[in-house]
Amino acid sequence: MTPTPTARAVYRRFSPSPSTGRVDVDKIAHRDPTVRRLCTASGVGSITAASFAAVIDTPERFKRAHQVEAYLGLVPRELSSGEKQRKGRITKTGDRRACCLLVEAAWALLRTRRPAVAPLRAWTERLAARRGRRLAVVALAHKLAGIRYATMRDEAEFNDKYWTTETQGA
Repeated sequence: MTPTPTARAVYRRFSPSPSTGRVDVDKIAHRDPTVRRLCTASGVGSITAASFAAVIDTPERFKRAHQVEAYLGLVPRELSSGEKQRKGRITKTGDRRACCLLVEAAWALLRTRRPAVAPLRAWTERLAARRGRRLAVVALAHKLAGIRYATMRDEAEFNDKYWTTETQGA
């Protein structure tokens, strides 16, 4: 799989204000097959998909989805010594814009009432009851990064039936 130059072009053109250049971004993003596949998942628009595709570039660089999540900084900091294992806040390494867009996609996914995403929303709500809503949203962004990586790696369109298998083990 070759790097996606159109995804990089969208990433460079992306402006903090959503109104400027939105039509340009959509045109460029929909020319790229990887970005189109990433847009099939709920909560993902062309800017989020193009940014993710540009940051990941080629999925072959990573062996597992966890490496992508760590690359984006969506994993907890390890504060361990000796036999005690302590996890801290997320590391926030990696591309800040892509991380923020994934968190926004997680918020959007939580707000949608589509029946297809109900299992993932239920998982997030259970986690929010135990640990807090903001932490649960970041955990959902962590999970979404892995799902997006799998979509890129397998070169397959996203199917809503996969939400249920993603949440049963967690």
